[in-house]
Amino acid sequence: MNTEFAHKDFIVDGMLYPGLYIFAGEPKIGKSWMMLDLCLSVAEGQDFLGKRTNKCAVHYLALEDTAERLQNRMFEFTEDAPQELVIDFEADTLGSGLEEQLAAAKEKLPDLRLTVIDTLQKVRGGSESSYSNDYKELSSLKAVADRLGIAIVVVHHFRKEDSTDPFKKISGSTGLTGCADGSFVIDYVNSALKKAKLYGTGRDFESFELNLEFDSYHWLLKDEIVPYKPDMFSAMIHDFMVDELRFVGSATSLCEKLCRRFSKKFYPNHVTRDLIQHTTELASVGVDFENHRSHGARTITLTYTQSGDGKNGALLFLEVEGLTGTRYSAKPETALFSSGDSNSAGDGNCDLGAGNFASGAGKIREGAGKIREGAGKIREGDGNFCGGEVIDVPYEAVSEPADTASAEQLMLLDSTSDTVPQPKPPNPPHIPKRKKKKGRSRHRRR
Repeated sequence: MNTEFAHKDFIVDGMLYPGLYIFAGEPKIGKSWMMLDLCLSVAEGQDFLGKRTNKCAVHYLALEDTAERLQNRMFEFTEDAPQELVIDFEADTLGSGLEEQLAAAKEKLPDLRLTVIDTLQKVRGGSESSYSNDYKELSSLKAVADRLGIAIVVVHHFRKEDSTDPFKKISGSTGLTGCADGSFVIDYVNSALKKAKLYGTGRDFESFELNLEFDSYHWLLKDEIVPYKPDMFSAMIHDFMVDELRFVGSATSLCEKLCRRFSKKFYPNHVTRDLIQHTTELASVGVDFENHRSHGARTITLTYTQSGDGKNGALLFLEVEGLTGTRYSAKPETALFSSGDSNSAGDGNCDLGAGNFASGAGKIREGAGKIREGAGKIREGDGNFCGGEVIDVPYEAVSEPADTASAEQLMLLDSTSDTVPQPKPPNPPHIPKRKKKKGRSRHRRR
């Protein structure tokens, strides 16, 4: 359980790893088109059906094609074939020289990591199809793939009998799929519209279904491409140990500390597995890992040394969090007045139109409508305090947030002030009383 095995690098991420694979489908569905697209994508390091590829040398055994036909097909994809792609049109059969031919190609191309055999029937012997024969023939191919550290994809056909399980449509016995490390099946969903599904299952990746559509010469992915998530386990352990320096304890206690540090869920069995599988990578960033049993319990020991850190102590795990409240202060921006309010008769506000002290149509000290000057008065509805008169209003003012205020209507204010000082209304104009005129009395004196 403590042995660190060599990590399997993908050829196509989530789809192809070193090993033996079967690719099956109906006759003339476009299997050879897809295999040619696969070979060119891997040889050029381009994505294949929305998945990343590791650029490497490719050996394509196009045993059912002629050189002229394959040349015409390649010109549909590119104007110049990559040098990393080697094509053969003839091959020996299994047990009669094919294994040696594949080994010779690997010796000639040290960077060779993908071999496609189109088709399996062209390299099989004359034995009848049975579980034992199928398993025996493919076992020799799997042994070559494992010994050379390459992926071998053999193209195969469907059986005549239909089935609801796409993998049971593969011609031959279950000895073929039982021996292979993975199987791929392309099956029509609508043959008239050239729409199909690609099914995949294997030992080194999760099963998947992809919706495809054939466009004149190649298959197009119709599903949404899932963003790639990099493996950040080593980065998290490195950053944790930069502060911790040394950890000795159980996997459970390590999970608790990692959870507090990164706010993620960790499981003891997964952490132990990842530590073992990332031992070499962790050592390159100055983290030494030991896993031993003491008093009937397993103990994990992690030690950090900056001298062995190739990153010199720099943090590696950087994650930007959203507006969750964890890294942002809960200090809301406030608006003084919402649009449409008025302090007196009319529809005016502190500013012209916008109704705030915030920048926009008007500011406190400058803009189209100012507090200290303007064309109208509040009572006249033009949105200023006094026409031509000066009323001092302190700038440091905060009121309750307005529910309808937009971001453009907000401003940062001094949090030490609590209220908005209201100016005193001007005194009403003095109207003198009307004096009565002196005149003769209507009644005669007696």
